[in-house]
Amino acid sequence: MYKNLIPILLILIISCKENNYKAMVKYGFNRDTILFNNLYQKDSLLSTIFCKNFSDANISVLKIELGCGCTKTKLIDSIIKPGDSVAIFIKYLPSLNKDSGQVIKYITVRTNSSPTFLNLVIKGNVVK
Repeated sequence: MYKNLIPILLILIISCKENNYKAMVKYGFNRDTILFNNLYQKDSLLSTIFCKNFSDANISVLKIELGCGCTKTKLIDSIIKPGDSVAIFIKYLPSLNKDSGQVIKYITVRTNSSPTFLNLVIKGNVVK
């Protein structure tokens, strides 16, 4: 009689954990990594990332932190309405840091929601 109860309890516990995780994650990006093969040092890389609000309340982008001076971002609107997305425009200029070879750059987006921050990564090879 109790043999059938154990699998049912396990399914209930797992589904509750998944629902709690989904309730905790209020926003996310359409992708979290910008990959490029070869980029010449004198050139620039332009990309757009979309940040989507999965919650029922407005989310505010409080700050975008850049790992170096070679990366620039532009955010048109810092308030993300429920179900909507905002674009984060990203420009990477390897010549500003004289980057060459394999590079990894980080951008941190801080919000008033959960999680309080998410990281974006720019990754690739810079050729002189």
